[in-house]
Amino acid sequence: MPEYRLQPRKVGGLLAGVSVFAAVILCGPNFIYAALPESVRVTEPVVLDILDFQEEIPELNCESSAALGSMAEWDCGQATVKMNAYTDIDDEVLLLRRALRFENLNNGLQIPNIDTYLAGQEPITAGRGVLLTDPELRAAAIAIRGEGEYADDYYVLTVTGSADATTAVAAPIWQAATGEKLPERAREGIGAFDQKQTERISL
Repeated sequence: MPEYRLQPRKVGGLLAGVSVFAAVILCGPNFIYAALPESVRVTEPVVLDILDFQEEIPELNCESSAALGSMAEWDCGQATVKMNAYTDIDDEVLLLRRALRFENLNNGLQIPNIDTYLAGQEPITAGRGVLLTDPELRAAAIAIRGEGEYADDYYVLTVTGSADATTAVAAPIWQAATGEKLPERAREGIGAFDQKQTERISL
């Protein structure tokens, strides 16, 4: 007499299908959005509002890509802007050197000695703004100081990208911080980005 044995359900294929479906639902929009041309993406004027004072950069329209605590990040086309907020700062130049030094770490590069890193570079200052550049890193850092009771508080924006892209982004940030056009010396420092990139490629 034939015997019949109940077979366990084959759930492996079902689980795999469900997992793939969930991944498509969750990640699909991100992939679609990333594939959209820049003209279709949602951009808005950059506003710094983490501290007790707010800074608006109306001439800089970017796509917000991250925000966490005292940090934020924007995708500005061919350049990226990372912002950190600090309070009770008494050395704004050292603050910028540390910001750029940390960016070396983010890019997997050797961390420079803080005692010597960019120590010979004269900072560019005007109004409430201070600027330093690191051509090797292809990055510019701009500190925006608060006013009045917030005079010891700073927004630090680190801009990375090609020389042209960084200049296009740094100019409105500097204008917002100082009321002035980006100085020629700053443009020259940023212009060295592509020269350093060419030197690395030729090695």
